[in-house]
Amino acid sequence: MLQDLDARILATLAYAGLFGAGLTEQELLQRLFGAQPMHAADIREALDRLTAPGGPVLPDEGRYLVTAPTKVAVFPATAEGDAPDAATQLDRVRRWAARAGGLPFVRFLGLTGSLAKGAPGDDADILVVAAEGRAFLAFALLRTVGRFLGRLGGVRLCFNFVVDELHLPLEPRDAFTATEFVTMVPLFDRQAGSALWLANRPWIARLCGSARPPSQPRPAGSGAQALQALGEVLMAGPIGTLLDRMCFGIKRRRLERQGEAEGHAAPEVICEAGLLKHHVSGHRGAILARFIARLAELRLDHAWVEGRAG
Repeated sequence: MLQDLDARILATLAYAGLFGAGLTEQELLQRLFGAQPMHAADIREALDRLTAPGGPVLPDEGRYLVTAPTKVAVFPATAEGDAPDAATQLDRVRRWAARAGGLPFVRFLGLTGSLAKGAPGDDADILVVAAEGRAFLAFALLRTVGRFLGRLGGVRLCFNFVVDELHLPLEPRDAFTATEFVTMVPLFDRQAGSALWLANRPWIARLCGSARPPSQPRPAGSGAQALQALGEVLMAGPIGTLLDRMCFGIKRRRLERQGEAEGHAAPEVICEAGLLKHHVSGHRGAILARFIARLAELRLDHAWVEGRAG
């Protein structure tokens, strides 16, 4: 695992650079690869050293970038040319979550992906925590009612990670998942965000030891709470269990048919009781491969990136 602070900063900036982005000091501290916790003063002192004339880091309007040339292709921006800016998109997603959080069995909604990192995108990637034993019922409600609310608010949604309260530890434990987790923006939280953080903090600390829990979202309104309570009463007990099993079976069969049509199952898709990992595009693997290549260019250790070391 990376030990030297300069190397840790270069690796963290290199990851952001895969998307053509620089990082502020605060963003760098939150995402900093390496186990040893650091402080803002440590980062500032190291950046002074790294940005000296001829140094490997370039300051650019409050953000920092690695200056070393690269042959690794940058991932293109995913937002269409006429898409709203990131701040507008984030505001729309927050307003959507204030309503969608009132759906039955939804306990936490977190924004991940490019939009969570301040870059506009074609859709909003959402991590969902559902009530125990209700992951697929909550997913079905979000895919139907939640997406309808999204269309009304001008938001395209991708529910790419759904877990229930018994499956909070996330996998795989690598640089990609760690970065997604420490940059996640909580949108709705019904006393599940802290449990999610605590369940993943031990392994996150080995990869991003300086990360701190995100700020809490605004509490849901009384109307959303009342709607959720009513829905959960109507679908309580055996009825809810049966509905969840039905939704699980439907989703699993759809994924199996999709895999048969494509000739292979998507490597980053997991569909099992209490857990749906829905990264059908294989984006994670492509990002990690380019990150490893970039670290090799910079002559930095990369054995830790995929969780094999450290």
